[in-house]
Amino acid sequence: MNKNDTSYRMPEGFNPYSAIDAVRGLADAIHWMHFEGPGAEEVMEFGDKVSLDALVGMLKTHVHNLHDYVHEIGNSTSLSLPMNDAELDALRDSGFDSVREEPPLYLVR
Repeated sequence: MNKNDTSYRMPEGFNPYSAIDAVRGLADAIHWMHFEGPGAEEVMEFGDKVSLDALVGMLKTHVHNLHDYVHEIGNSTSLSLPMNDAELDALRDSGFDSVREEPPLYLVR
């Protein structure tokens, strides 16, 4: 997605924390299957290959959803994710509610 594309909509039921957990689990499953399980054999059986293909397809979906989500946050808000340890430490030191502590705006009529 680019900065001029404002048509982003979160996929139904999308939760970034669940997606991160799913990506981690899928990556572990693919690693096991490829390096320790059936994929480590000289020849992989068709059923095992289909299973591996399905895992890769699920991983791809979650990664693309997370990619679009993070880019939308960067394009639509003034928030920026910490990019190094110093920025992460500064965020921790400022407190987790520092983003939510903006002054309220009131409309006076």
